[in-house]
Amino acid sequence: MPTLYHHPMSTSSRFVRLILSEYGYQTELAEEQPWEKRTIS
Repeated sequence: MPTLYHHPMSTSSRFVRLILSEYGYQTELAEEQPWEKRTIS
């Protein structure tokens, strides 16, 4: 299952989540804060 990194208050993130849900596309949501750096493992 693909992972969607998003910020809940971002309008772009909301739009992408809306479109994905309308098409019935299942994704795993991972909330990302702008002030935290994502570590690649």
